[in-house]
Amino acid sequence: MDNISVQPVVAYFPEYSGLYEVLLESTIRNPDMSTDERLRRFSEGLKKLREQFRTQRADEYKSKAWLSHWKSHSCTKGSSGGTKRCGWKYIDAPLPGMITKAGEVEHDGRGKVRIKNNGQRVGIYLEKSGRGKKKGKIRATFRFSNSYISGAVERDQEDLFLMVSREYSDDFDHVDVSSASSIADDHAMLFNFEDVVEDDFTDGSLDEEDDSCSS
Repeated sequence: MDNISVQPVVAYFPEYSGLYEVLLESTIRNPDMSTDERLRRFSEGLKKLREQFRTQRADEYKSKAWLSHWKSHSCTKGSSGGTKRCGWKYIDAPLPGMITKAGEVEHDGRGKVRIKNNGQRVGIYLEKSGRGKKKGKIRATFRFSNSYISGAVERDQEDLFLMVSREYSDDFDHVDVSSASSIADDHAMLFNFEDVVEDDFTDGSLDEEDDSCSS
């Protein structure tokens, strides 16, 4: 299952530590600029680095997908009268934040298919009326949801740039930010993260959770 996990945030540290230092050289360490100008350009450059990481990290999450094995179900009835309810069998998402959708679920045979728990689980239900046997199977592809990616990317970004900024915190020791009224105090300005917008999940043509079903 390692192939569907994203790499740890620290794996990005060498790349963004280097980019951060380049930014410092051209702004905070530049003696030819006023304090206001250095901090303004630093803030603008950091905003671009943050956005670059957002895109890069989101693409990594979006590249991950997991195709389950087939989940088989059967329902056998020995007598001709009444109905035998054989219930549900489920496939669950392999990792938190992964979901499936209607277009990602394959169904072979009989039975009713339903996506549950906002896409984190998909099940097949079977019941048999009259003597005989009924069979069906499902499998599904799970991917990280847009809302999970959005939140995870923001958390990852905060962790990464906190690590990076601590590495170079001495660069701000001699910057008089009190005179730079247009820039937030120190570089707490680095961590003004936008609100995370969560996407509504819909499961397309497949039924939503309701256990009173028939095949």
